[in-house]
Amino acid sequence: MIILLTGVSGAGKTTVGKLLAGTLGWQFEDADSYHSAHNIAKMQAGIPLTDEDRKPWLDKLHEAIGLWRNDNVVLACSALKKSYRDLLISGPDVKLVYLSGTYALILQRLVARHGHYAHAACSAANSERSNLRMALWSSTFQPRPRPLSSKSENG
Repeated sequence: MIILLTGVSGAGKTTVGKLLAGTLGWQFEDADSYHSAHNIAKMQAGIPLTDEDRKPWLDKLHEAIGLWRNDNVVLACSALKKSYRDLLISGPDVKLVYLSGTYALILQRLVARHGHYAHAACSAANSERSNLRMALWSSTFQPRPRPLSSKSENG
């Protein structure tokens, strides 16, 4: 099974993902490690990635998910657009978990973040706030709670 943890930067995907994987004894993967040097440089410069920038990254993740079919993996990945999730959720063994937080909480986490390339984008407060509001409020993602397993607890 693959648990895909999604949400905006600062939602806690990596923190929660590592804790969850450790508790379950599963492998943890961070989608950020699949970005090209070009994408990382753009993000460090505070330049938003385009769908064209993300396509090779998403293709790599899709391929990796296919290779993990017989493993238990927690994958932290923003996957904010439905088209991204549609590519990554490629079968019934990929389960989606959406992490969210208030605007104030997410901004607080981003400002306090050190050693992550997404922190650079946060330096330009006005543009980051605008981008973050857009990600939080106009995302087409409407999560619906679902159990991770169809098995009953008693059977």
